[in-house]
Amino acid sequence: MKLNRINAYLIGCGLSLAGCSNLSSQHSTNPAQTSATSGDLLHIDNITIGHMKNDSSNQFTIKLALSAQSLQNIDGWKIGFFMPRVLDKHSGIANKSLSMTVCEQNSSQCSKLIYQKNSFTANDLSTGFTSILAPKDNFTLRAGKHYVITLAHINTPLLNYSSVPQSWFLITPNNQVLNLAVNPANYQLIDYNGTQIQRQVAEHNQDNWNDSAKLTTPLNVIPSPNQVVFDQNGQLTLGNQVMIVDKSSFNHNSESFLVAYLKQEQQISRTHHHTAGVKLIEFSAANFTNPEAYTINITPNKILISSNTRTGGFYAVQTLRQIFAQYGRNIPTMTINDAPRFKYRGLMLDSARHYFTPNEIQNLLDLMALQKLNTLHWHLSDDEAFRIALSDYPQLSTIGATSGYGQPLINMRIVDRNLDTATSKTNPQFINVDTIYQGSYSTSEIRQLINYANARQITIIPEIDIPGHSRAMMKSMPDSFYDPQDKSLYGGYGDDTLPVCSYNQNTPLGSNFTRDINAIVKQVSDLFNQQTTLYQVAHEVSIGGDEVNKNAWTKTPICQQNSGYANLNALQKEHKFLAQLGNSAPLSAVKLSGWEEFVLDDDGTLENNSANVVPAQKTGHVWIWQKTYPTQARYAVELANHDYPTVLDYASNLYFDNRYTAQKEEPGLYWATNYSDTAAALDATSALSKTTKLIAADKRQNIVGLEGALWTDVIPNYEHLVYMALPKMSGLAEASWSLDPDSDNNSQANWQSLARRLGCGSDGLLHFINQTYALKYRGYPNGISLEAPALCNANATNK
Repeated sequence: MKLNRINAYLIGCGLSLAGCSNLSSQHSTNPAQTSATSGDLLHIDNITIGHMKNDSSNQFTIKLALSAQSLQNIDGWKIGFFMPRVLDKHSGIANKSLSMTVCEQNSSQCSKLIYQKNSFTANDLSTGFTSILAPKDNFTLRAGKHYVITLAHINTPLLNYSSVPQSWFLITPNNQVLNLAVNPANYQLIDYNGTQIQRQVAEHNQDNWNDSAKLTTPLNVIPSPNQVVFDQNGQLTLGNQVMIVDKSSFNHNSESFLVAYLKQEQQISRTHHHTAGVKLIEFSAANFTNPEAYTINITPNKILISSNTRTGGFYAVQTLRQIFAQYGRNIPTMTINDAPRFKYRGLMLDSARHYFTPNEIQNLLDLMALQKLNTLHWHLSDDEAFRIALSDYPQLSTIGATSGYGQPLINMRIVDRNLDTATSKTNPQFINVDTIYQGSYSTSEIRQLINYANARQITIIPEIDIPGHSRAMMKSMPDSFYDPQDKSLYGGYGDDTLPVCSYNQNTPLGSNFTRDINAIVKQVSDLFNQQTTLYQVAHEVSIGGDEVNKNAWTKTPICQQNSGYANLNALQKEHKFLAQLGNSAPLSAVKLSGWEEFVLDDDGTLENNSANVVPAQKTGHVWIWQKTYPTQARYAVELANHDYPTVLDYASNLYFDNRYTAQKEEPGLYWATNYSDTAAALDATSALSKTTKLIAADKRQNIVGLEGALWTDVIPNYEHLVYMALPKMSGLAEASWSLDPDSDNNSQANWQSLARRLGCGSDGLLHFINQTYALKYRGYPNGISLEAPALCNANATNK
């Protein structure tokens, strides 16, 4: 940059060089780029959070102490931050008593702070979890003075670093963004008792260990096979070469994978010559009831893999990988008989809140395949972004997949680098509010990912979230998806629902909306169709359907004047719209899927008017996100009894974005539980068993499986994602594949067995994953020791 440009900028700012953020008007499109901090301009001294004077029992207050270190006064300023809370008073019942002020210390100078929000069609200011505040009066930050910003009487508590206000920034009068640095030492959580919580974590871990089923698992494989029988007198010894033969005619894919795995992981090459000392691995055809079943018979001279589909053969190969990792080249002779408990074993990945590259998703697919998970439920649109590049709608992946200050969409999930304990400090993948954050998937990239997944027996189900969570679509195409007459005020973003009452209406908005929503769902369906996996559902698209606020569409003439919608509540309006969408001619072949609300009322029952709900025969899957059994089991029971293919994502067990423990350093949300750990994921098997018993006997098969959810509200990059997924993913794999471990003992999960198979760092699945994929799981390099100290501390003592 030319020196005179820098000088001109500084004169315009009236600030020192260290205080200016965007020296260039050219923003990077690299999501990893961050801008400079405010340096000498403004300094955050401390942030105190907790229950304070005049707070009611369920309220708390935030006090931010600032020092104005500039040599000049600052007028016309705004301050902003990210916090997973909405400060707009119109967000439902929250924050009715909220008071926001700025005061100069040791002075009577104060001003109210006003929540800054732009019109919908303008570039965003405060939106969702990004809040921007400005003094109501002309309030000068005077050079050398100290200030306190108080946000008083907020409803929901802040209990860890993921939840506190962070990624602070100042906006100057000429619209420059200056990012303010913080670190954990700045924060005082006055209600947090670290000693007490540490004791509770230790008690929780010990209780999990003591309450576990005590069954032994003879083989260190995850998920554990149904049956393993060892021949105590035999051993197979592999040399540097093996001969691999496919006599099944359908296992060529598995054969290729086995060749690659042996070469990469065991340095064993394939030979086509069965000479002396060369052992044989043979694929053969069998006749099993379960199409994913397989057997492995290991004798001193041969490994025989039997299956009746390529899927079963592939899973046999994944079992062999872990056997090779356990025993090396000297393997005891044994027979394994195995098949999954459930046909749906899924993981939900949210790529809307934060973008993950195709290579990162491939890596995640590899981890899923290793543990026999077979469905990636891929969340591709939300309020923050629309990530699919559709050729007919380029604005969805330009406007809709680009965010940053000064853009139609602001950055709304801005995790602070210095507070993220799950990510190394050298990781460049963090953003500030003014980073131009982009990321979408081209059709060719999506097809490549589908092929990659299908080769590993994984189906990808796309999700575009409508009619709520649709803000990115609305900002991208307001003529089709935004109703300017809708003055409804409701929770969350307050402007993220599609104009459902205009569907099939002969108005300019109705015509645009009907045409474009039909076309988008159809194009997504076509893009993800014709997958080659065992349980793929033709033309399946998830439309999400979750979290539409009860006050949506309450103040819009379009609904009030449409007799079909006028007397319906918000959820009934959604159901009616989705039923019409599913019945439309362009979508006649499409099967819609969604979260429980897309067919259930708030009380967990089906819509009374069957014409106003997507029927079971037109549904691909329904996912249950409510908390675990027994509190919310009725949702799953209602769906299964009415023949909906139902998947349990019980949040208390399987929302992997929730934190492992209640320690403030532990990242993640905590609305569902304080202990979203691997034992909780495994215990989903118990919750599932108990839920199933409440369902009519002839309908229980409608519970098709389990899914772990990786929402990325506070997961800014892939390194953090892996931290939240591993080792929880192993608990999910065990719960969804392996037999109910202890059905005669109240379905206790076999946590002790799983912990032993995960290992304490030098062996087990976590060690294998680290060595094979160079990934650092939570607790690295000490295996499962954070969750099972009773195991790993004892192992260390015995060494």
